[in-house]
Parts: sequence; structure tokens; C-alpha cells
Amino acid sequence: MKLAYTLLLFLFGVIAITSCESSFSKDPFPEVNPSRNFDLEKSLKLVDKAIRNDPENAENYFKKSNLLFRVGRYGNAKENLQKALNVDPLNPSYLLFNAEILLEEGKISSARYEASKLLRSTADNEGALKIMSSTYAADGNDSLALMFLDKALEINPSNPSLYLQKAELHRRLNEYAESGENYKKSISIDANLQAFEGWSSLLIEQSLYDSAASIIGDAVENYPSSLKLKYNFSDLLSQSGRSDSAIAYLKLLTNTYPLELGVYDRISNSYLLKYFYDSANHYAKKALEIDSLHKPALLTQARISNNKDLVYNSLEIYNKILQIDSAYVPAKREKESLLRKIAYLQKLKKEMEEFRQIQEIQPLKIKRN
Repeated sequence: MKLAYTLLLFLFGVIAITSCESSFSKDPFPEVNPSRNFDLEKSLKLVDKAIRNDPENAENYFKKSNLLFRVGRYGNAKENLQKALNVDPLNPSYLLFNAEILLEEGKISSARYEASKLLRSTADNEGALKIMSSTYAADGNDSLALMFLDKALEINPSNPSLYLQKAELHRRLNEYAESGENYKKSISIDANLQAFEGWSSLLIEQSLYDSAASIIGDAVENYPSSLKLKYNFSDLLSQSGRSDSAIAYLKLLTNTYPLELGVYDRISNSYLLKYFYDSANHYAKKALEIDSLHKPALLTQARISNNKDLVYNSLEIYNKILQIDSAYVPAKREKESLLRKIAYLQKLKKEMEEFRQIQEIQPLKIKRN
């Protein structure tokens, strides 16, 4: 592996001269981070003011470039990064960020070229190695992608994003054990949501729902305000055959989220799947008390009536749903199925009636031995 890496460095003309800090290791603008629901316009105003006060300060252009990059405005990000490079053309963080923008734009060859240029001067540039890995992964060369990640991990074995990227590469190669180990390492360094969700979905792919539920349960502990994770946890409990536990958990959530329709929908559907129609209807009604036009709750009630062969009551509810939303696919599909069922029942009833009339005229003769 090391020999292969050395040969690649030779091809890129890489000679280690000095070491530099990767822009991946620090947030160049930590006070504005989208994960904290930052206000983009307010942040841009602050950095624009800094630029006006000191137009020769390259770092301010770099900060603005980062802001724009984080919201997908890559063209504007490149424009401001170029202004930073005009002031400080050899800054390794700026050059690395240029490669990162190119990678996000899908310009794989250009990103690889820019990263390789950085590696010519600094063979242990972690960020450049990570970008090299990403470019080879994008080209489907997973073995080279893994090799560059391993080299980056030799430099910084405490970077959770490197383990996450490695986990996803192993997953793509169907190397599930290796993938799971790297998700686990990423989480052990930083309980990041992407690793929790990736590891869980990896286990789901293998139908290991109980283990997946355990991982998402850990994620809930680390992200207690995420209702999405709590929904995932309850769904996985159901999929692992613990529907009673799922229902009990969801009922607890009604205390925290008394007006959250999705909680009542899940409880109602769970009871419906167990054929506990009264309980299913009870929680559907609770959702309708919050929103009388809530389609999933009405749909549950239509299904209950249908399952009880109360077909005309069910049809009435389906019609109500479609008045609210004529394009609501589940109601449209199920109404069509119900109409076929009604037509069949009517035909059967007619045939039975005709048979009864015939028997009144000509009673069925029974042979006696």
C-alpha cells in the first residue's frame, strides 16, 4: 500500500517541503455555521462591512467565500475566493478550498489537479488527500480512494469525517463489517448524525432491524430534539417485531409533542396493523381534533371501515379526502379498489337474489337413496 502511494506521489511530482494546516481542520468562520441555523444575510452584511473597512484583508474574502459555498452558491464563492487569492496567492487553505469548490461543482479532474498541486509541496496535506480520495471515489476507483483515505488517517487519526468517508466506500464495496467498524470509529470521535444514520441504514440493508434500532436509539440520546430520529426509532422498533414497544414509545412522545400529528398517525397505523380497530380509530380521532382535514387520519378511518366491510361508510370518507386533495394518491388508489369490491358485492348480491327467486319457483330437488 505504501509503495503504491509513493508511486502515485512520484507521478504527481510530490515532494514534501513544508507542512501546512488543512482548511478541513478548522472552521474558517466558526461564528456562522448553517448547522446552528445561522442568518445568511446578516452574516454577509457583517463580512461585507469587514471587507469595506479592510479591502486588502484576504481572510475576509475567504470567509465570505465559505458562507456562499455553504448555501450552494458556488459561482459567488469562487469569485470571492479568487479575490482572496489575488491578495495571498500561495495560501494553502485558499488553494485547498478552491479544490473543494471544484469537487462540489462536479469538476472532478480539475479538483484532482488542484489537490495534486498542493501535494507537490506538502505530501501530508490531510485536506488534499481527502479530496484526492473523493475524486477517485467519484470515478469509481474505490481502491485508490481508500488508499488516499488511509494516508490521511495516518496524518490525523482523530478526524471523524475520514472514517465516515471510509465507511461509505466500504459500504459501496459491500464490505459491511468494515463499513460498520468505520461508522463506529467516526461516532466514537464525534457523535455525528451522518454516521448514526449511515450505520443504521447499513444494518437495515442487511435486515438487522433490531441492531439498527439500537443505533438510532443512541442517536436520539445525542440529538434529543430531533423528532425525525424519534420517528425512525419507533419505525425500527416496529420493523424488528416490537410493535408494542413502538406504540408505548410513541404514546410517551404525545406528552412532549401533544400537537404533533405524525405521532398520532404512527400510533393509529400501528394499531390498525394489529387489527385493533377501536384503538386505531381513537388515535385517528385525536389527530382530527387537531386538524379536522388531516388526510392520514381520515385515511386510517376509511381503512378501518373498509376492513370491517362498512364499504359505503369507507367510500364516503375516501370521497371526503379527495375533496380535500384530489391528487392524494393513497386515497385515489384505495377508492378504486373499494369501488371494484362494491361492484363485486353488488353482483354477488344480485346473483344470490336471483338464485333465491329460482328456488322459490322450483325448489331444489334432493335425491334420496
